Amino acid sequence: MLKRIICSLLVFLPFILEAHDKFVVLTPPKCGTHLIVKALDGLVEKEATRWLGDLPENAQFLTVKITRGGGYVVCHNWNYDTLDSLIKRGYKVIFILRDPRDHLVSVLDWSFCPNWGGPKHILQIKDREERLRELIVGERGWRCYEFIESRLKLLSSLPSKYCFTVRFENLVGPQGGGSEEEQLKELNALANFINADVSQEKIEEVAENLWGNSPTFHIGMIGRWRYDMTPEQIELYHSIYRKKLRKLGYH
Repeated sequence: MLKRIICSLLVFLPFILEAHDKFVVLTPPKCGTHLIVKALDGLVEKEATRWLGDLPENAQFLTVKITRGGGYVVCHNWNYDTLDSLIKRGYKVIFILRDPRDHLVSVLDWSFCPNWGGPKHILQIKDREERLRELIVGERGWRCYEFIESRLKLLSSLPSKYCFTVRFENLVGPQGGGSEEEQLKELNALANFINADVSQEKIEEVAENLWGNSPTFHIGMIGRWRYDMTPEQIELYHSIYRKKLRKLGYH
C-alpha cells in the first residue's frame, strides 16, 4: 500500500513543482494553433504534446502521459467526457478563437495542400471560387464554420471558470495586423489564467517571437478576408452567418 502511494506521488511530483496550473488546449484547425502553442511554450518553458487527430479517451492515460512529459496536450478533437474528466482532475482548458471569415480563407488555402484534413468531397471541387462557395454554404453536407461551431459547442458544455478563450486578433501582434498593447494584454491574461510565474520582461520576450515561423504558417494577418473574398462572397457569407459573427464579437 505504501509503495503504491509513493509511486503515485512520484508520478504527480512534476506538477507539484510546476510554477503554473495544469492545462490542455482545444483549437479549431487553422485558427492559430501554432500561435497559441508558441505563446504557451514560452510562458511555461515546456513543449506541447500534440495530438492533432483523435485523442485516447482514457483521461487517466492522458494525465500520466502529460505529467511524465512535463508539458501539456493540444488537440483539435477532444471529446466532452475526456475534458470533463481532466477538469475534475484539476486541469484547465484553453481555447483560441479567430474571425470565422479569416478562418474561412485560411481553410481554403489549406484545402489545396497535400495534408488537407477536412472532408474529402471538398477536394473534388477544383475551381477555387466554387470551392470557397461550398465551404461557405455546405450544399454537399459540410460547412467550414463547423470547424469552429462544433468546438464552441463543446466548450460551452464545460464549467466556464475552468475555460479561457484567447482571441487570435489580440494575440497575433503588430506583424499580423494587431497591436502590441493588445498582444501584451492577452499574454498577461493567459499567464494569469494558468498562474504562470513569469515576469513582464518574459512576457515581452514571448511577444517578440510569436508571429510566423511555424509549420503551417502562411500569411497570419487580421482581416485578410476583405481582400480574398469578392463582394458577392462577402454578402453571401454575411447572409448566413451575420448573427453568429455578432454573437462572437465580430462585425
